Amino acid sequence: MKKMLAFLFLLSVASVQAQPGGKLTSAQAHAVAQAFVGRFDVRWSTSSMVIDHGQLKQCRVFMRECADGFKKIDVSGCPAAFQAAWNDYVAKVQAAGAGAQFAALKLPDGPLSSKGLNEFLQHAEPDETRDAWAKVEAVIADLGLNKDLLNAIIEARP
Repeated sequence: MKKMLAFLFLLSVASVQAQPGGKLTSAQAHAVAQAFVGRFDVRWSTSSMVIDHGQLKQCRVFMRECADGFKKIDVSGCPAAFQAAWNDYVAKVQAAGAGAQFAALKLPDGPLSSKGLNEFLQHAEPDETRDAWAKVEAVIADLGLNKDLLNAIIEARP
């Protein structure tokens, strides 16, 4: 219950993070936050990991399934700049999936906690899609959203 309340609180903070006269409405900030969380959920459900004694030995993202999941995330309430960057990112993921069933992610050094694993999946990108995701993150920053807050939402979700 506490985790659910923390998640809802952080999501509401992201929604009201928009400043009067700023680049985002509260509804747009909420939509971007939902897309950011949705991306993580899709990434988690389309990844295969081998962990041995707390050490991540292998991580693969099944790109076709990932692209299919990303296409289902509703970004219609997001600002046009975010939608354009998002759609480019999804197209890159889809193109990567057409060429290979999965993409291996560069592994971190050392053991991972569950939080570390979440952070890894949030930030790791295959080479084929890294630049496109960086553009999405740049748009998020340009819109004035705090990426750390969006990451905290992911950590706090139930």
